[in-house]
Amino acid sequence: MQPGFVGLQIGHNTMAQIAASLARELKAPVEDQTGLKGYYSVVLEIPAEAKDELARPNLYQEALKAYGLRLSAGSDWCARCTRLQRR
Repeated sequence: MQPGFVGLQIGHNTMAQIAASLARELKAPVEDQTGLKGYYSVVLEIPAEAKDELARPNLYQEALKAYGLRLSAGSDWCARCTRLQRR
């Protein structure tokens, strides 16, 4: 991580495992809908001063763009769910 940043550093994980890590960080369900197979390593950094829990999904959204991924809102049956999708 760069100085002044916090986030997730995930190595050799499936997209389902990455979604599970994001869910723990965001304290909300994250569903893998990428369809990607294999193992990936990602570093998702957000500013350390970002203490606002409501702002975190937007900050992670920006970090995911570098990997061609995005978070999207869940369906009606799960208003708090978030989906991890390919862009």
